[in-house]
Parts: sequence; structure tokens; C-alpha cells
Amino acid sequence: MKGAPKLRALSTIIADVIVQYELKLLIFTTIPGQLVLIIAILRALKVKATPWVAGMSHDARLKVRVDFNGITEPEGLIGSFATMACGLNLQKRCHWVVFLDPPPSEKAGNQAGSLRKPCLLAGGTHRNSSAPASLGSGQVGRGRLASGHPVTVP
Repeated sequence: MKGAPKLRALSTIIADVIVQYELKLLIFTTIPGQLVLIIAILRALKVKATPWVAGMSHDARLKVRVDFNGITEPEGLIGSFATMACGLNLQKRCHWVVFLDPPPSEKAGNQAGSLRKPCLLAGGTHRNSSAPASLGSGQVGRGRLASGHPVTVP
């Protein structure tokens, strides 16, 4: 892949966090097209990928949240800052967050990356101090991602 630096960076993170270490991953997008593309990529890799979108019913959201927190299999949950960065308590089994784009505000970045999860910005650097400050917190020493970020295993 010569172009698409965000997708290259995201591919590396997915390969490490979901495929190699078999952990859960939250991916925050800013536009619906990104969500559709990432869902397609994860499903092509045979990885469970669940979208969190604005049109979901209360029952559907509850099922996704209960499944994501309860099932221990590797999984990617993908949604926008507007729909997912609002105190959903998805941290029980997920300790990795990817921002495909910078958050719309520092508050949204802090909310999405709560509980000191390592927050990675695919394909760039983060201008807000909220996300990069949490990189490497709680490092256990199971190695590093191909991107150079330390792997945190809860």
C-alpha cells in the first residue's frame, strides 16, 4: 500500500492489538465513510467488527455494549466521537483506543480516551495533550507494537 497513511497505520495497530494480542479495540471516526471502510477491512480479516451508529435502537445499543464488555474474543468497535464518546463504559475488556482523526475537541478526546487507555492517532500526531499523554501508561512489558508504541496488557 503506497498511499493511505492512516489505513497503513491502522492496519499495523489492528494486526498487533486484535490479531496478535487478541485484545479489543475502540476506533473513533469522524465521517460515516471511514466507519464503512474499517468495518469492511476488519470483516475481510475475519475479525469481529461492530459498528456503533446514531440510528441504532436502545435495545441494539444495549446488546452491543453488553456483548463488547462481556465477550472476551478479540473485536473492533467502530463509531464516531458524536455517538461513542459519551460515557458508555466500554472499558471492562478494552484498553486500546484509536482516533482515526483528531478529536473535535479536547473534551471529546478526554472522554473517548478515559481511564488512561493508550490513545493512538492513526497516521499522524495529536495536537491535544489528552491522548498522547496516556501512551505507555501501565506498560507491562509484553513488547511493542510495530508502530513503536508499548503494548499494555491489563
